[in-house]
Order: sequence, then C-alpha cells, then structure tokens
Amino acid sequence: MKIFYGIQGTGNGHITRGRIMAREFQAANFEVTYQFTGRPQDKFFDMEVFNDYQWRDGLTFSTKNGKINHLNTVLQSKPLRFLKDIKQLDLSSYDLVICDYEPITAWAGRQQNKKTIGISHQYAFHHNIPRAGNDPLSEAVMKNFAPVDIRIGLHWHHFNQPILPPVIETPIISQQTKKIKLLSTCHSRINIA
Repeated sequence: MKIFYGIQGTGNGHITRGRIMAREFQAANFEVTYQFTGRPQDKFFDMEVFNDYQWRDGLTFSTKNGKINHLNTVLQSKPLRFLKDIKQLDLSSYDLVICDYEPITAWAGRQQNKKTIGISHQYAFHHNIPRAGNDPLSEAVMKNFAPVDIRIGLHWHHFNQPILPPVIETPIISQQTKKIKLLSTCHSRINIA
C-alpha cells in the first residue's frame, strides 16, 4: 500500500504521533511519503524515521495566552504560496491519504477527489464535547483548516462520542513482567477466606 501522510509541524504533538505511526507503517511494510508544514524546515529534529520527507511552509496558527491570535495568524500566512503548494501536490499515485491536521494535504486531497482520513486531537472538536470558552471564529477556522472525509478525533476522554484515546508511546514490557502483573491482578480480585 502506498500512503501519503501530511503532518502539521507547528507543535510537537503531531510529530510525536507521526513517529509512532511511522514505526508501525515500517513494520507493516507500507510505502509512506511524509510531508511536514507549519514551521521552518531547519526547526525540525529527530526526523530519521520519516526518511526523505517533504517540507512546505503550509499554514500555522499564531497563539497568545493559549488562544488563537487571528490577526497574527493572517499576517504570517502566505496565501499565494499555500494555494500553489496545494496545486503542486500530486496525490494521484497514492492508495491512501492521511492528514494529521496538515492543511496542504487536506485541501489537495479534496481538490483531487482523494478520500482523506484525518487523525488528530483537533478532529475531536467536530463532536459535541466540552470546550473552554466559545469563539465562533476559532471554531470555524478549526473546522475548515484541514478538511477531511473521515475524521478520527483523539482525546483523553470520549464524552460519549466516537473519539479515540491519544496515540502515545508505551514502554516495552517483557512477557515475564506481564505475567506477574496479570497474576497479581487476578490474586487481588479473588477473595480468599
């Protein structure tokens, strides 16, 4: 299977998830092309798992005090470059397109009628979940920033919605340790009189 995987590089959460996914794709022998946007190319680090990844400027949010700063976001954007990058991204040879809230991949998939799967925390907000504050402009931007056909939202709690837990790296536990923990758990549940 040939996969195109776009990852938003503004923070480290999307990239961390991408590293976990990249190892799993390698183990499954999938051919994956990665694209990163959202920060200058020289600011990425520990990228070996992504092989010869692609980079583009893309779009990113400017934040202040934990909230989107709309004016700075607009001022730092490069809309003509963004539109050109969308047009130049050829997805025709890929079997699957995955978007980790990366807008060039999402919009190129939409323009080329490629079914695109989105996976990120931001897609959880397409569901009815609690939010701190209600900024209609921010919500509209979040919903249209990286539009996809299938949204897989990730959150620490599901809120009775079809939301999955975050993709995190877990330590490798030896089989012997697993057996000991299982026996300990079973023993504590058995009421010995």
